[in-house]
Amino acid sequence: MTNNTPMWAGPRHVRGSNGVYRLHYDSIDSIVAAAAGPHALVAENVHVADVSEESARVSYTFYNGYTPTSLRSALRKCPQKLLSAVARMRDELVDALPEPVRPRRARRRRLENGDEIDPQRYLQRQSDCWEEMRYVPRSPRVIRIACNMAVLGHREPAELLWRGATAAALADMYSRRGQNVELVAIQSQSAEPAGSRRSKPLITTVTVKSATAPLHLGAAAVALAEVAFYRLVVLRAECRTVPWRVDEGIGRTATLPLAERRQYDVWLDSDVFCRSAALRTIAQQRAQIERSGV
Repeated sequence: MTNNTPMWAGPRHVRGSNGVYRLHYDSIDSIVAAAAGPHALVAENVHVADVSEESARVSYTFYNGYTPTSLRSALRKCPQKLLSAVARMRDELVDALPEPVRPRRARRRRLENGDEIDPQRYLQRQSDCWEEMRYVPRSPRVIRIACNMAVLGHREPAELLWRGATAAALADMYSRRGQNVELVAIQSQSAEPAGSRRSKPLITTVTVKSATAPLHLGAAAVALAEVAFYRLVVLRAECRTVPWRVDEGIGRTATLPLAERRQYDVWLDSDVFCRSAALRTIAQQRAQIERSGV
C-alpha cells in the first residue's frame, strides 16, 4: 500500500486507458522544478529522490562532476566545453545532410508590372500584359523529433555527445528547409514498484524545444548530451511523481512502443553513442527526406 502525502501538489504520472503511466513536462524548467522537490507523491520516495550536494560530490564520476546546484547553473549557461563539443559534432553531421529544398516557382500572369511581357496581350494593348516568376514557399509543417533519454549505468559521459549533436543537426536541417521543429526528450521504462513482481509501463516526456521557439543549443546540449541531467533531474523527478513506492531505482529501460514512436517524424533511440551511429541515423533521415520530399 502506498502512503500518499497531501504535501505533494506537483505533477504526477497518471495511468492511461492503455495501462501506460504517463507524464509530460512542457519545458526543461518544469522537470527541473519537479526534481528539486522537496516532497513526493509517495512520501517514502523522498529519500530516494533527494540527492544532496555532498552525496553528488561523493558520486563524482556517476554524476560527471555535477551537483544539483551546478547542473541548474549549466542549464542557464551551458559550459563552453560541452557547447563547443556538441556544436562541432553538429556541424560535422550537417555536412552529411541534404541541402535545403528551394521553394517552388510559380508564374504570375496578367499583371500591370512584372519581369516579362506577354506579346499577344501587348499587341492587344492590354495594360495587364506583364508576367513574373515568383518563388512560392511551401507551407511549413511541424516536424517532431524525439530523443530517448535513457542511459545505462556503464555509459561514459562523452558517449552522449553524439546523441545531442544528432538531434541538434536534424533540428537545424529541418529549420533550414522552412519547417517548424519540435524537440522532445523521452524516457520509456518498465517500472518496478517496490515489493511487487509486476512491472508497469512508464513514459516521461519533456519538451526541449517547442515548434514556435528557436533552438537554444546550450539547453538542448545539457538535456540531451549530459548524463547528469538524466541522473540528477529525470530519474529524481520520476521518483517524486510515480504513484507507488520505489527502491533505489525506478526500473529497467524499455523501448518506446511502436504506436508511441509513430507520433514523431524522427526517433533517436538510446543507441546513438558514437560517430558511426550518428551518421547512420543521418543517412536514414536523408533517405526519408528524398522519399517524401519534406
